This record gives sequence, structure tokens and C-alpha cells, in this order.
Amino acid sequence: MPRLTQHLPGTGSPAQTLLAQTLPYLGVLGLGALLISGCGGKDTGVGGTSGDGGTTASTTTCELALASAGDVTNDPKCLAIVDILAGMEVEWNWEGDSSYPDYNGVISTPAVGDVDGDGTPEVVFTTMAGGYYSYPGLLIVLDGVTGDEELMIDAVGDSDYVSGSSGVALADLDNDGVVEIVVTTSSSSVAAFHADGELVWSSADRADDLTLWTAPAIADLDGDGLAEVAAGRAIFGSNGAYRESSTLDGWGGISYSSIIADLDGDGISEVISGNHAFHLDGTVFFDSSKSVADGMAAVGDFDDDGQGEIVLSSWVYGTVTMLDTDGSVVWTTTISPPASKKSAGGGGPPAIADFNGDGRLEIAVYGGQSVFMLDESGDIEWEFPITDEFAYLGGLTGFDFDDDGNIEVVVTDAGSLYVLSGTMEVW
Repeated sequence: MPRLTQHLPGTGSPAQTLLAQTLPYLGVLGLGALLISGCGGKDTGVGGTSGDGGTTASTTTCELALASAGDVTNDPKCLAIVDILAGMEVEWNWEGDSSYPDYNGVISTPAVGDVDGDGTPEVVFTTMAGGYYSYPGLLIVLDGVTGDEELMIDAVGDSDYVSGSSGVALADLDNDGVVEIVVTTSSSSVAAFHADGELVWSSADRADDLTLWTAPAIADLDGDGLAEVAAGRAIFGSNGAYRESSTLDGWGGISYSSIIADLDGDGISEVISGNHAFHLDGTVFFDSSKSVADGMAAVGDFDDDGQGEIVLSSWVYGTVTMLDTDGSVVWTTTISPPASKKSAGGGGPPAIADFNGDGRLEIAVYGGQSVFMLDESGDIEWEFPITDEFAYLGGLTGFDFDDDGNIEVVVTDAGSLYVLSGTMEVW
């Protein structure tokens, strides 16, 4: 079996600071952030830009202050930062594989599912050595209850490797009752494994369509009962055979990533890759590449018409854009300065949910040095400062921890894990 250490560059790379940039990074779960929000409204000069020229909105920016657990501001203009040690107990954490102790950096969001059929969900993720996100890594499967390592995979066949920054997707691809684990590889191909480590298949290399850090997406695109895998601009069958690629050049932000959704409500799903979408046969569903910056996408029905709108977050330009079902621009909001020699830009994958319980969808996004909450019109509802000195590209997610019907925002920055109230109110 190949040894990963043969493929690493010299140590000491500054890229190691990338370790905790995306959510969740399992290594920081034990770092309780005793931080609360001080409050002060200010005109940020950042606002929604619509088709009629846009506006500049005054938003509330909350400042961080050190505090003891449970000591929070009760100013309703500011959101509470819930100390994770005060309200949550760390059940387990994973610090690395015994065979590869240096491979403990997790940059891509783990997937959770029962991959071995024992009735208990597993946590599945890829991991890299330090900040070497463009090098081979490991595929790790942990018991979701205990955190014990159930599986480690460091090779794909005899000559390929799991990408250390690949996203993970779980699905029963061939409808045989057994879940497959799908990742991208160091050769820009896609591979599927069973929970016992068996390599089910490995696709042909598609370096023009996907990268080492592509996150696969899975759905039955043609209604035949078998799932297809979309990875970047390429589509593969349930057996790993290459099917088709988009005829356009959009690449889904910085990662050649794509998502799958039935945008027009006709019962047939489309593949959305950044600022364009395509059908199973590779033909174009819409192309907005001439009118909007490429970015990482999410889909939601914001206007209740039974069709999906697309939200794009552009790391390069620091913008969030909503596209209608046909790809036309609804609005664009700037959340951080564009990338330049003096600025890294900013904008991670957007999360869409009814965060404040008003019956309407909101958009949470990681941008530059802040987390932003936008409403359906692109106006910024609130902004929360975070610390990110390298990537400006973190992810976030949402969950209703206290069963009050409101979704909390969960996000990590370079050193802390935060749970933010979607309503800007103290729990």
C-alpha cells in the first residue's frame, strides 16, 4: 500500500494555518469560546444592490468581549454568542489516526450517516497533513456515538490516493441496500468505497472538470432508480462510468463544486455549477457567466413559486448574488472587498434556512472577517465579526439546538466555535 508521506513537501508551510477554516473542524470542538457580544450600531457602507441601483443599508455590528460562561449582553440589537462549554458537553473528539498522526487537519465538511447498517450513524470525512490541502490524505470513518475510528483509507487502488481536501457524499448508489462513500482523489477522479474499506469503483480522471477539493453531489438524475454522481462539471453513473460534462466553463466558485436541485419543478433535477446549470446530457439549463461572478451555490424557493432560486457566494469578488430560476440576476450584495494584493476577498458556501422563525428564508454566509445574515431581498440583517487571517472562506451551517423553532448559526473561525442566534436575541 502506498505511503502518503512520500508525497508531502517539506514541513513548515504557512498553509498550515488553513486547518480550522471550514465548519466543522473536529479538532476545535474542545476549545470553548468564552466570548459574548458587546453592541454598537454602525453604518457599514455595505448594502443590497438590486436591479434598480441598490441601496446602502445601516446594519448592526457586534463586537467581541471576553466574559465568563453565561455572562451575555441583553441588548436585543446584538446576537448572543452561546458559550459551547456552558450549554454543550464535548462527547468526543478525534485527534488523528495512529498510523498517520500528522494527518489531523480537516478542511471539508464531514458527512454523517449509517454507512455500515448497524443502526448507528458514522461521521465520515477526509483529512490532510497540516495545511497541505492539495496533497493526498486520508478517508476516516468514526463511530458517531463513541468517536472511535472504524476505518482509515490511505490509498485508492495501487497508484492513487484519497484527496486530503475532498468533500464526502454518502448514498446507496446502486440500490442494493449498502451505502457507498464517495470522494475525489489526487488524480482528479471520483472513487466509491464501502464501510469495510472495499473499493467499489474508481472513475476515469477528469482534471478539466473537477479538482482535488471538489465535493461530490449524488441524486437520481434520470429516474431509473440508480443514483448519479455529479462532481464539478462531470457526471458519473452509479458504477463510476463517466456520463457527461457541462459544455460551459463555469467552475462553481473555487472548487469546481456543484449541487443538484430540481430548479423548475418539473420532476427532473439539474446540476448547478456556480453561475451556470446543466442537464444530465450536458446541455445548458441556464448560463449567467457573462452577467455574474462565479461562486459557490445554494438553492431555495424564496418567492414561493415552486421553483428554486440560486444564491451564489463569490470569494474573489466578495459578493452574494441571487439568481432566478432562469439564471437572471435578482440582486447582488457586497459583503467584503474584492480580492487584491491587499485583500483576500471573502465568501464561503451560503446556508439557506428560516433562521429567525418569520416564515421566510434567510441566507447566512461567511465573508471576509464577518458572518453575515441576509434577507430574501439581499439586505444585511446583521453582521458578526470573526477572526480569519488566511482563507476568508469558511463554511457554516444551522441547527435548532433548543427546539424553539429558530435555527441557530454554527460557525468556526481560526480559533473558536460559535453558535449564533438567528434572531439576534439572547437565548
